[in-house]
Amino acid sequence: MSDKDTLFYDVSGRDDDIYLQHFRMDGFVQDWLHFHSKYELTLTLSGRVDIVSDGRLFYCDKPYLRLHKPYSFHTANAHADELYDCYVFYFSDESLRRLGVNDGLLPIDARRLFRDDITIIELEGDALECAKALAGITLLDIDDSMRQAVLSGMLILADKYRGSAQNRKQPLGYLEGVIDYINEHFSEKLTLAELAKRFFISDQKLCADFKSLMNETLHHYIISVRIAKAAMMMAKRGISPCIAAAECGFTDEVHFAKTFKGRIGMTPYQFSKQVSSQVEFHGEFDEKNTIV
Repeated sequence: MSDKDTLFYDVSGRDDDIYLQHFRMDGFVQDWLHFHSKYELTLTLSGRVDIVSDGRLFYCDKPYLRLHKPYSFHTANAHADELYDCYVFYFSDESLRRLGVNDGLLPIDARRLFRDDITIIELEGDALECAKALAGITLLDIDDSMRQAVLSGMLILADKYRGSAQNRKQPLGYLEGVIDYINEHFSEKLTLAELAKRFFISDQKLCADFKSLMNETLHHYIISVRIAKAAMMMAKRGISPCIAAAECGFTDEVHFAKTFKGRIGMTPYQFSKQVSSQVEFHGEFDEKNTIV
């Protein structure tokens, strides 16, 4: 597979809407890194899934809840030899306020619950049965209030069992140190030769190992990190594109704009002004928002 594309996409509708999708298919492949401006909560009931998030490769082969905070890059691929059955909720701070989160009506600290780029909570026993029951409700002809009730239940489950989060990582060996270094020093000049020397490895081996495990080149990953950081600065902190470019290691603003548009699909200035304008899914859906 070629290098993963990098995309920003978001859901349409009012900011306080809860957006829901159901996937039931043999396998699922995302050949792109992407991020949203909304929170993402995914319940996977079956299928073996490999996930890339926060520069890490995770794997799950049991039912689980997966949480992604806004603007966190990730991708997920489910093996084609097993049925992939999952439910995905997207929601905003406005959605959480409608649910009563953080005001005592639903005593959950969303910032703490979604403090990491990714959290994986394996489910079994009563927790799994409860999650299945909640998911089953979404397949009925429900209104907004019922969708809010289902999401509330999922958040309560996640909050209750978050302490048992597994976050099982694929073994990365020395590459874990390489990735950590890139994530901490993304604003500095990073070259293959420098990284290879720092980790006492040849240029050729570092390139081959990184491509084999992360499924993208080292250079592509470094650029993805910088673009993600720049997008976060513009979207969450209101920083101008030129300042975001400089703080993320781009010395040429024209090159930054061209690279940003190639990865995100819009210029930095368009992104900063229209961060909520992209529609997430363009496939065909049935009346229950199930992708088949």
